[in-house]
Amino acid sequence: KPYRGGGSFVYDATKAATNNYGTIINGWVREYDTPTFEMFGAVGDGVVDDTIAIQRAINFAETASAKNIKSEGDGAVYKTTSALVATGSDDYFHPVNKLTLDFTGSKITPTTTNQTTLIIDQNHVTVIRPYITTSNGTGITGILLGNPNLTVKSSTCFTNIIEPVFSGVKYGIISRPGATKAGSTSGAYYNQVQSPVFMFTEIAIWMDGNPNALDNQNTRFTVYNPRHVHGKCTFQLDCCDTFNCFGGSAEFIVDT
Repeated sequence: KPYRGGGSFVYDATKAATNNYGTIINGWVREYDTPTFEMFGAVGDGVVDDTIAIQRAINFAETASAKNIKSEGDGAVYKTTSALVATGSDDYFHPVNKLTLDFTGSKITPTTTNQTTLIIDQNHVTVIRPYITTSNGTGITGILLGNPNLTVKSSTCFTNIIEPVFSGVKYGIISRPGATKAGSTSGAYYNQVQSPVFMFTEIAIWMDGNPNALDNQNTRFTVYNPRHVHGKCTFQLDCCDTFNCFGGSAEFIVDT
């Protein structure tokens, strides 16, 4: 079944040449409430590579009037082999394209060495209950706030990551400011993480620097009630203006 996710289809001849692999398939228009990763072909069996299907779903949500995309949950395990990327140009002060990615009830299993699982490269993104776990990859990063290319001007502000779980990864969350271009900075401001759990994670949160960023603007980052069990470092603050942590616990943290 190449197209999943339920719903009924109505044919629209004016869209016969349109195929976004999920809500419109060669003129067949899906009727739905909230789009899901499964609508775009995600299988969620932990065997099939769901990278392309989930990326298609994210791309659709970026352009749709309703900026929400979710998992159908029910124990889905999404195998990925490269980064899932949310990138856009939502306005810092007057956002109209707030994106929400809801992974409730599912897990993501990155399998490629040194893979970053999810990249957030835009303002005003909410990520709900991502559970990122791996036993087949090494050097895995859970979530990167910023652009992996240090020379790119990138703004990642007002991100809200709700109840994430990371297991077996090297880095849980990395926050990195974008490059300064023509005197204009691009920072990582006002991001927050709520009730994260890091298990067998080397570094839970890394506030990384960027040699191409003026003043290295990694600031006003807030974490609520983090729990870190087994690792080397909970907070690595290499480049950080303001970092707030409220509550939480850390056990068996040993830098060997």
